[in-house]
Amino acid sequence: MIIHISLDTVRLKFVWLFLPFLLYVATPSSSSLVYAVGVGLVGLGVRFWAAGFINKFSELTTLGPYAHTRNPLYLGSLLIGLSFTIAAGQMLLVLVCLAFFCFVHIPKALREAIELENKFGDQYRDYAISVPLVVPRLTAYRSPFLVSPPVRFSFRRYWVNREWEAFLGTALVFGLLFLKILQ
Repeated sequence: MIIHISLDTVRLKFVWLFLPFLLYVATPSSSSLVYAVGVGLVGLGVRFWAAGFINKFSELTTLGPYAHTRNPLYLGSLLIGLSFTIAAGQMLLVLVCLAFFCFVHIPKALREAIELENKFGDQYRDYAISVPLVVPRLTAYRSPFLVSPPVRFSFRRYWVNREWEAFLGTALVFGLLFLKILQ
């Protein structure tokens, strides 16, 4: 019997196992928590912005944060994960977070790139050549393929993409880290 486990399954299980461990070993300070919340808010902001633009797999999104990085949702997740490890005050956890990102999110982003290239062809290839996989470029990409009016940020799209869950989860983890300072 062959068991197939997807990267999504590994990613989610790891996160749900890692967070209690992080909270257990965390030794947050007031200053580490303040810096971490700043990083976390940037990560949430990136995810908020991205979720308001993307129509997953129905169209190629190249505007908003997608004009700077092909994977702003992953970039936001990285920043949120790093914010938790910064708040925890454990340098080893920062390295675990970076390794997790490199071994799970990067392969997933590369797999999705193949799917998008197969679906959108030259339009995606032009986009992929111009826009980095994760690390954002400073100037916004302008697609030569745009023929319809540009898509604008939509709070409805943000809601449909269930991005509010990331906000609630992040708030919960920071709340628990704050309570740990009070102990």
